[in-house]
Amino acid sequence: MRKILFLMLSGLLGLGAAAQTPEDLHFSVKDRTIIWQQVYESSADSAAILDYLYGSGNFADVTEITNGVSFTILPRSIDIQAVGFKRGEVSVYITLYQMTAHGLIQMREGRYRATVDHVVFHADPDTPLETYALSRQSEFKPIFTSMKAAQAIDYELSHLFEIQETENEDW
Repeated sequence: MRKILFLMLSGLLGLGAAAQTPEDLHFSVKDRTIIWQQVYESSADSAAILDYLYGSGNFADVTEITNGVSFTILPRSIDIQAVGFKRGEVSVYITLYQMTAHGLIQMREGRYRATVDHVVFHADPDTPLETYALSRQSEFKPIFTSMKAAQAIDYELSHLFEIQETENEDW
């Protein structure tokens, strides 16, 4: 009996140690707002980034600012299957509602940084991500990672901002 209990506890502890935290997945909290941020290595210039933002159909209100671009992410469903999750493995708001957010891309030589804040899930009424993911003490709730919401959102945003450089085709 002790061996079985020991094995069960060891397995649970091992699972907890392997779980990713929101901070591992590009999330942080600043002034009770969840911020997602990732740096991409790329030789894309500002024109290529603007072309992507205008042409992808994923963004609106694209505005050039000093050393960057501000925009709104249009409402989108999170593709949980692309991450490898099934419907029952993620939080309900991830599967039922579409996500929108404010974004900013800042550019430097050889790289760009995508920052996303004010993530909202369109429900009735619309619900900020902070409602689902933060405690009253501005700490991430365990359910944010245990129900894989953080991983699904991180995957969606990471792939949304991978700007593929196109080669000039001779057509």
